[in-house]
Amino acid sequence: MEFDKIQIISEKKYTFDGLFDVKDTYDYLKEFLEKSRHYVISERDFAEKNQGGDREITSISEAEQEWNDYYKIVLKYQLELKGKDTKIQVNKKKTVMLSKGTGTLTINVYIVPDFNKIRPKSPFFDFLDKIYSKFFREDELEKCKDSAAADVDELLNRFKQQMNSILL
Repeated sequence: MEFDKIQIISEKKYTFDGLFDVKDTYDYLKEFLEKSRHYVISERDFAEKNQGGDREITSISEAEQEWNDYYKIVLKYQLELKGKDTKIQVNKKKTVMLSKGTGTLTINVYIVPDFNKIRPKSPFFDFLDKIYSKFFREDELEKCKDSAAADVDELLNRFKQQMNSILL
């Protein structure tokens, strides 16, 4: 019996306007997922444009985390950062160059059950798997969904914070 992915978030788009550093925002979100949440990230597409005072990064990435030996969380995201260079004075002492513009983060999250295809396929093991599923797996799935939702919430909080981080 083959399982399909379990959709958690589908094409959810978050857009913020503000002052930010284009490259730092991109690096910050990627580092958060890799180092804090232990996702393995593969970048599907990346484009960076710097023309005059206009800066833009577009990235399409897929982050995967093996939650346990049965469930894997897959977080697909597209990050678009567009801004125009602006000089900002911080604390009346220091001037920094930031981009004033828009950041958009589009997220798809799903869970892949039995991603390693390690469950034996025979009538007896299928019976045992159904018993296990009835009494234990639903709780595991809920915990996995909660973990994925918490990761997305924290990613969004960090994205919002980064969009205005210098001025806080």
